[in-house]
Amino acid sequence: MLDSDTHLSGTDVPGSIADGVSRRLAGFPDRERAICEAVAIVGRSCSFELVQRLVDLSESDVVAGLRRLQDLKFIGEGPPDEFWLRSPMMAAVAAATTLSRQRRRLHTTVLEVLEATDHPDPASVLAHAAAIGDAHRAVPAARAAADALLPGPQDDGVAQLVEAVLAVAAVTER
Repeated sequence: MLDSDTHLSGTDVPGSIADGVSRRLAGFPDRERAICEAVAIVGRSCSFELVQRLVDLSESDVVAGLRRLQDLKFIGEGPPDEFWLRSPMMAAVAAATTLSRQRRRLHTTVLEVLEATDHPDPASVLAHAAAIGDAHRAVPAARAAADALLPGPQDDGVAQLVEAVLAVAAVTER
């Protein structure tokens, strides 16, 4: 069984499950679908405030949408005001079925919110910067993520290797 920390891409989900989740999402009103897509793009969990910023709805509309999605067992809450899609497969399908323009806008907004904090999680910054193809943000975030994961200065070579690989990837994508 997959837990809520498991991350999948849309191609990792079996076709029959992806089709079923896609049909359910397509049947949702715009408000609930937008909330699902936003939470899926954020990954892991998403604060109420970030959901509201991403979907640009009033507080009462976001509360109503989240309540409906909780009733349908799509979204869970806990700790207070933190929400996530209950299934990694639901999250993967919701993210994969989001229009590319909307997906870029959501990743960009999440990235801006992360960068406005005092100590943004470098892995999250990296994920969202890479999703929009922003090497100028992705490379420093990859270095910071590698530095955070590696125990000491002897591992600086690994961090430099990660940075070099990302830089080459960014150049070849242009």
